[in-house]
Amino acid sequence: MSTFSKYMFALVTQSIIQHYEARGIRLAKIHLARAYIIGVRELRSHIQVFIGISVCLLSMGAGFVLLVLGLTALLPIGAVGRASAMTAVGAVALFGPLALFLRLNSERLWVKKARVKEVLETAVGSVPIQQPRLVKAQP
Repeated sequence: MSTFSKYMFALVTQSIIQHYEARGIRLAKIHLARAYIIGVRELRSHIQVFIGISVCLLSMGAGFVLLVLGLTALLPIGAVGRASAMTAVGAVALFGPLALFLRLNSERLWVKKARVKEVLETAVGSVPIQQPRLVKAQP
């Protein structure tokens, strides 16, 4: 084998290795981005359980008790204003944490706060979004 053919063989081999190395790094970035997104999803589910059990259920229980007390105080005719205020406070204490719980469990909020879009753009690169065509173009 001549020197020129050895040189060409080495050059082609190096080019192939660099090509597969670049693809391997890109694939690794994609796998890491996928693991990051799965980790964010798991963290979100754990936070949901924590918030749901500890904070929201306790607040909703207090709201239920106040709601019952308010409705019970409505029975005597003399203290209607006080009972209405207790009922309103109980309803806010019951439905306020429920609204907060639903807001904190929004997947859109978690994707935005975890900056998933930036992680994917870093891993995959900026890919333009292609809208599907509803009607085929005439040639």
